[in-house]
Amino acid sequence: MRNSAVRATLLTFVVNLLCSCAGVGFIATSNPDTKLAQSRAMMDQGRCGLAELTIGDAMQIFEKDSNQRGIADAYLHYGLLYKHDGCRVGPPIVNPEDKSTSSFASVLKIYEQLGNDLGVVNSLNGMAEASAMRGDLGTACAEWREALSRYQAGKASGRISGDRVSTAGYENMGDVISAYLNREC
Repeated sequence: MRNSAVRATLLTFVVNLLCSCAGVGFIATSNPDTKLAQSRAMMDQGRCGLAELTIGDAMQIFEKDSNQRGIADAYLHYGLLYKHDGCRVGPPIVNPEDKSTSSFASVLKIYEQLGNDLGVVNSLNGMAEASAMRGDLGTACAEWREALSRYQAGKASGRISGDRVSTAGYENMGDVISAYLNREC
């Protein structure tokens, strides 16, 4: 009997320790931009539930401050979360492509209001990726064409510049979108 009680106590301690360490490796912060950066790292580590909570924390701060750019950035991170490969395993997110598309649509509206052409292009690209993941290539191709058109117009007007991307092998968003169009459409 005593052995069972010791095991139960030890098990409870270990579970509590693991639960309290969910954010291990991340410094607590009230800076919403830092929270969004941390959420990206969490996604890459497959800590998607914690990433979702962290984005939510950032969103609350941005909304409290009426920071439209910040709200857009939080929606962008939600969109990225729901289509992230590392977040598509484990406990399933219900309709991740729909949640991703909805988040990118919210971002798109805000970026259009703010006149952020590159943000609009990135939003359309994210929507297209989510549509492709859903198997709706017709919609995806239309969204990529719109993204490329908006990108080219932004470049021509000078409203988009310095848009380097981290995707290996590509110089800018136009190259990335063109590759999607060539490969998928």
